[in-house]
Amino acid sequence: MNENRDIADDVSEDEFIPYACHYDAQTLLTKNGELLQILRITTNAEGLDYEQQNGPTIRDALRDAISAHASSKRLAFWIHTLRRRQPLPPAPAFNNAFATRLHAAWRQAHPWEYSYTNEIYLSVLTEGDAVELFDKKRLYDNLFVARNRRRRESFLRAAHVTLEAAVNGVLSFLAERCNAKRLQIVARGGEEGNAPVYYSEPLEFLHFLINLEHAEMPVSDTDSAMQLARHELSFGFDALESRRGKSLRRFASILTVKGSPLLPPEAIDRCLQIPEALVVTQTFNFVSSRQALEKASAARELLQASPDKEMMRRCGLEALLKSDRGQATDFGEQQTSVMLIVDQFRRLDEALGIVQEAFAQQGLVTVREDMRLEDVFWSQLPGNFPFLCRRSPLPASRLGALARLNQFPTGSARNNHWGNALTVLPTLRGTPYFFNFHIGDIGHTALLDFNSFADERGALFLNFLLAYSRQYHGRLFVLDRGQASRLLIKSLGGRYEVLDGTETGLRLNPLQLEDSKRDRSFLGAWLLNCVHHDDENTEAMREIIRQALDEIFALPASERTLETALARLKAHGAE
Repeated sequence: MNENRDIADDVSEDEFIPYACHYDAQTLLTKNGELLQILRITTNAEGLDYEQQNGPTIRDALRDAISAHASSKRLAFWIHTLRRRQPLPPAPAFNNAFATRLHAAWRQAHPWEYSYTNEIYLSVLTEGDAVELFDKKRLYDNLFVARNRRRRESFLRAAHVTLEAAVNGVLSFLAERCNAKRLQIVARGGEEGNAPVYYSEPLEFLHFLINLEHAEMPVSDTDSAMQLARHELSFGFDALESRRGKSLRRFASILTVKGSPLLPPEAIDRCLQIPEALVVTQTFNFVSSRQALEKASAARELLQASPDKEMMRRCGLEALLKSDRGQATDFGEQQTSVMLIVDQFRRLDEALGIVQEAFAQQGLVTVREDMRLEDVFWSQLPGNFPFLCRRSPLPASRLGALARLNQFPTGSARNNHWGNALTVLPTLRGTPYFFNFHIGDIGHTALLDFNSFADERGALFLNFLLAYSRQYHGRLFVLDRGQASRLLIKSLGGRYEVLDGTETGLRLNPLQLEDSKRDRSFLGAWLLNCVHHDDENTEAMREIIRQALDEIFALPASERTLETALARLKAHGAE
């Protein structure tokens, strides 16, 4: 894009960034006096990073939460759906040739390079204290610095109370539907006696929107806008570039979504499950019913002249005109944009065509921004009201139409209980799922239900997982009922024994253990589990087992068999 550098290259990017500083650990203060808090949603109520096809949606939860706790004309909202791209973990290090060849064949059959996950961010802003310099009502306050400062500090305290109440209410409401977290200043590091470093999660989110790159943002006493303006941005006719040095370059184009059609969750999935990095931005601020209905009526007159009589219903205009309930917060203005991010400029047009086609197949009309590209880009930042140039009326009951997590779970690729994920499996849509034996750090047992599999397929899948488990270099014990893992164990260099008493002469007989306190304790618990299934008379049964064990260990090792143990237990009254 060297030939398309915009004429504003000599203007510092921080002039377009509206943030001044942190007001407190969870709140940002803008240059215009608005207060901002940001919520992040990455998982559903069960802690999984997807939404079920027919279950309650996070989109509906957001609408209900805002309606119940943040329905005020003094508040505005930015809802972002970030489709993040993450490289797959490096190939596991096996110490076995068969497992290495298996992994190579699996990667050849499924040549994924990246995984994509959706995250939802809700930004809530309070109205700023906009006062003209020569406002007659405030002239006395404006002339004296100390008095002006006290008035503004008082305004911010009241605005912060309003914001806290709204966000706390939204968080409480969302707790039943999903896992929502308020971004804040966090401490990282501090191990081995080192002092921790404090980082701003809100600024890290905004850094990605501005620079198209994830980066940690240490808390600083510098202006937040200057701290965020790390990259050089250049705007061409219908594309933009973010650069840092000579090696790091990102390219993007932006689509504006026209209207606000009603889309079911499965239609949103078809739009947002594209294997590309996307930022979907939806803004909303309340306006009067009269203002919204005037614009809607004008649009209806234009559509009535169209031969396509279904257009008004598909674009949501018909539903908008019927949404007037006589309340001050029935309507708002919204702007919806979709930013596509790629690493190579030559891929931009092709990838954008795929995105446009996916949206068009669901009845969404999108326009690639050119003359307004820079305005729409900066309008993605929460609180950047002057750059909102594509607003249209919308019923408050339909805000956040494109807020959606993944259609299928993606699992956890890194930093799991055993390190990287065991392996990568395909979902029904062909997207990668990172499989782990653990969810978090709880439990030591993974139960796999193969009722829906044929026996052969279930055994094949289990052997596949066992082969991949060799990357953890642990000891592997397999109790193989049908000898389905015999070839696998030998291919992994293991020892396979058939415990039928004929081939190897091996039998299960714990009574051959040494006569020690530890082994007697184990045998007592083991025999109790084998012969006693009643909660009553447990102590009496323990005494019978102790007496039987005394007699068994008095015998030579060759006579200490399970048959002998059974006879001794019966002799002491065990049934």
